[in-house]
Amino acid sequence: MLRPLVALLALSALLLVTGCGQKGPLYLPESPANSATTSNHGAQ
Repeated sequence: MLRPLVALLALSALLLVTGCGQKGPLYLPESPANSATTSNHGAQ
């Protein structure tokens, strides 16, 4: 009787832990092409 209860508690804890972390869709960020080529015309 104790073994199924421990297995159920372990599974419940595992499911709760998987909800932690970063939320939102997983994606690779795009490389900023314009930020490397911008120049600061205001500072002279």
